[in-house]
Amino acid sequence: EYLEGKDLEKLIAGGRRPPLALVHEIFTQTLDALTHVHARNFVHCDIKPANIFVATDLYDPGLRLVKLLDFGVCRDLSGPPPDKSRILGDPFYMPPEQTIPGGLVDNRADIYALGMTFFEVVTGGRHPWEDLYEVHPREALRAQREREPIKPSVFLGDLPPQQAQAADDVFAMATAKDPAHRFQTAAAMRMAMNSLVTPS
Repeated sequence: EYLEGKDLEKLIAGGRRPPLALVHEIFTQTLDALTHVHARNFVHCDIKPANIFVATDLYDPGLRLVKLLDFGVCRDLSGPPPDKSRILGDPFYMPPEQTIPGGLVDNRADIYALGMTFFEVVTGGRHPWEDLYEVHPREALRAQREREPIKPSVFLGDLPPQQAQAADDVFAMATAKDPAHRFQTAAAMRMAMNSLVTPS
């Protein structure tokens, strides 16, 4: 399929910060896609801005269709166990359990990675571990396991306090170190996303 549009990495290039209404639209569609994927017992395992594409329609500029791309390292939970000697995915987005060779992952791994992606998009390209971009990737893996990330609201001083707090709450719940403390399903995270655009 040929797609017109751009991925989230390009959408936020140069520090561009999309309006919250657009962030909400993109992430709710992405979470719908993950609901579909998880229902079929697959985990994407490589959610990040470059793998979420916002397609546009030449005939209807207001229409956006979000596509989840690149299932190259996805895991079939009904298949054989993973290779215990390898770590697959992007160190800056993977959850703690995925940073360990042979670590057991489920749908909540994608929730975590989408939470990291959410931080990057809602802040216009910032990342909790951006201080580690120039060092060995193992430092990012360690950070996923051991460091507490800063809050998105640090970069959202121009937003109303309730919306900045909503961004913090969504990010914190999506990226809890313990999978049991995260959103348990994509549908649950989708519902929480409404707090970004719903007046309190």
